[in-house]
Amino acid sequence: MKKKLETLAKEYDLNYAEEYLDYIIESWINGQKQQCLELYKALRTEDKEFFLFEYQTHCKSMDMLKMFVKYEINR
Repeated sequence: MKKKLETLAKEYDLNYAEEYLDYIIESWINGQKQQCLELYKALRTEDKEFFLFEYQTHCKSMDMLKMFVKYEINR
């Protein structure tokens, strides 16, 4: 069972749920692509949708978004 975004943030000692989404992007920027994908995989469907459709404006890398889309297609 997937965890709420707020729960995931708390597990990483983050104060706000949005910081978890920032952490996904920062992982990509720092070259931690597998970590980035694992953080994304932990999200519930509705949180993934929020991230992909709303939060992705903060992301400069289409490659990261392509990785997520590829994951969703292949699962």
